[in-house]
Amino acid sequence: MIKYFFCPLTRPLLVVIVLLTLSGCGPLLKEERPRFFWPPPPAEAKIEYINFYFSDEDLQRGVDRRLEDAILGRNLPKRLLVQPYSVASDGRGRFFAVDLSGGILHVFDLPHHAHREMVAGFGALQKVLVDSSGEIWVLSSDKGTLLHFAADESKIEEIKLAGTGRAASFAVDRARGRIYVVDTPQHQLRLYDLQGLFLETRGTRGQEPGEFNFPGDIDLDAEGNLYIVDALNARIQILSPDGTVLRTFGERGTARGSFAVPKGIAVSPSGLVYVSDATQHKIVIFNKNGDYLLTLGGRYVFKGEGISPGGFQFPAGMDVDANETLWVADLLNGMVHEFQYLTPDYLAKRPIREEEVYRPQPSDLKEKEDEALLPAPVQ
Repeated sequence: MIKYFFCPLTRPLLVVIVLLTLSGCGPLLKEERPRFFWPPPPAEAKIEYINFYFSDEDLQRGVDRRLEDAILGRNLPKRLLVQPYSVASDGRGRFFAVDLSGGILHVFDLPHHAHREMVAGFGALQKVLVDSSGEIWVLSSDKGTLLHFAADESKIEEIKLAGTGRAASFAVDRARGRIYVVDTPQHQLRLYDLQGLFLETRGTRGQEPGEFNFPGDIDLDAEGNLYIVDALNARIQILSPDGTVLRTFGERGTARGSFAVPKGIAVSPSGLVYVSDATQHKIVIFNKNGDYLLTLGGRYVFKGEGISPGGFQFPAGMDVDANETLWVADLLNGMVHEFQYLTPDYLAKRPIREEEVYRPQPSDLKEKEDEALLPAPVQ
């Protein structure tokens, strides 16, 4: 995390500028940090921790503010997120975060170092997504309504989801003209067209394939298959667009690849399936066949100083954008984390140099599982 320093304001402006010219304002520079990878060395790296976002200061990374800070001093950071629950990225530098505290949809515009509130005061916002055309959708669960926005953030429409109870999640399939809504208390999936016309329901309460027990989050893969978090059955169900159950995976337990309380799900363009296990404070990663690959993270309680890369406290919603960048809403730590799957394109731009890699020492680790090694906090 950036350290904050304050320069005195007792000298004339000219003196400050001269001092900056002669000696710089070194303490105002962010210290270079090592790069964090999973699995950790000596295993082959697959995912890199990139950054965290919770305050206005986090939007200023990459901006040289030494002169401004020296003259005016640096203010304490202003917290922007309190309880982020859902996150979605447009793959072009903006991400959107639903904050349960205040029912706000935040926009973090990273290329422009800007933040704005896009929706506020419209009931209990639950999930945000960016569809395949770049348009933005957000669900108000208590109102049973979807808010639909253009890519430029201008409002298009409100869609009332007739007959829906308290919806937990939704997915938009533009290719088939469908909206899938997860109705948690009714243990079913409800289908609508893109104008909000009800089409059909699928599922009932139970443990058999195609049945649900308090379903939660949902996502689609590139073929339009549905990946549904069947929370109290502690599994993931994969359905074809016509409703055929293709497979299920997962079970309740503490072994690798099992769940305590699966919460969020995100399917990447390359076919990786990320599942947040909220009460175990980790992300479990599978391939599309349900084969376990890797566990990411572990519990870390943020107390205002230092971020433990990969440390979560009740991770909830996630998104993977077109760049294979993973975004995680860390609910009780009040922040969003950014990770990068190591694609060939990414590695060509940011090759791994051995001297940059964080190599954990036994004293630095909190071991949850063989792969879930949590680094000590860094400033």
